[in-house]
Amino acid sequence: MASTLIQFRIENDEKRRSSQILETMGLSLPAYLRICMIRLNKEKGIPFSMKLDDRMPKEDTGIEIPS
Repeated sequence: MASTLIQFRIENDEKRRSSQILETMGLSLPAYLRICMIRLNKEKGIPFSMKLDDRMPKEDTGIEIPS
């Protein structure tokens, strides 16, 4: 099976925190991203809820929650 390279930009801090979480789970960032893409294709959609609720984000994400 042929493979392809995917590149994208993300803030350094986001990458660092994500990598730390994955490391505790025994996963690398590339392995996690492969898992996400496989699930996306298998489920024909994002495999988790992306709904906003009444709770405010714990960190400043720049997302405004409607009142």
